[in-house]
Amino acid sequence: MQKGQAVILVLVGILVIIGIAGGAYFFGKSQVSKPLTQNPVVVSQSPQATVSSTLSVSSVPNDTGEIANWETLSINEFGYILKYPADWRLSRDQHSNPLITSLTTFYSKNTCNIKDDSCSVIQVYVENNKNKNDLESNLVINLNGPKPDKVSNKTRIKVDGEEASEFDLFGTNYGSEGELIHTVVTNHHGRKYVISFSEGTFGGKSVIKQDEWKNKYIFDQILSTFKFIN
Repeated sequence: MQKGQAVILVLVGILVIIGIAGGAYFFGKSQVSKPLTQNPVVVSQSPQATVSSTLSVSSVPNDTGEIANWETLSINEFGYILKYPADWRLSRDQHSNPLITSLTTFYSKNTCNIKDDSCSVIQVYVENNKNKNDLESNLVINLNGPKPDKVSNKTRIKVDGEEASEFDLFGTNYGSEGELIHTVVTNHHGRKYVISFSEGTFGGKSVIKQDEWKNKYIFDQILSTFKFIN
């Protein structure tokens, strides 16, 4: 083979190698770039995210509708407003204690005339009291003797922005076996407010254990609607 032909063949070989390498490079680049443009579309259209969000919202319990249908009690004279179930009976009573200027009692629709039935009583006491730090209840009447009243589970909460004391009172002077009374005490503008819950069962027996209460959740709902109006 002549020298000139050998040079030509070498050059052709080099060109062929360059062409093959270049083609492979551009082909590989185009294959890598395709999924990059598709990935955002797949993620943004994922149905799982939408389903999860819908379930989490719908599973939240809502008591607002039930409370919205309750009766509203507004006592301007003693500065408070609250809501209570429409099928509960309301009574405005006089208290034997002259310090208590207002007593409102709510009785559940049940009257304890049926076996295993429970009847509940929620009361709101109002008395004049200039000491806003006094969060003790006048329901505690027996501190001495062989069977004194007992206060347990005492904690601090807020009632419409005011400091309040919440506790369970076991009153030994109530009934033959005593009575458990859940109590909340707060002060506002020179008045003390005592909001209490108790429950009885068939035969006039008072509930004496927390786990026997059936309508305590209604007391909590009523308390959540309690507002001061002056």
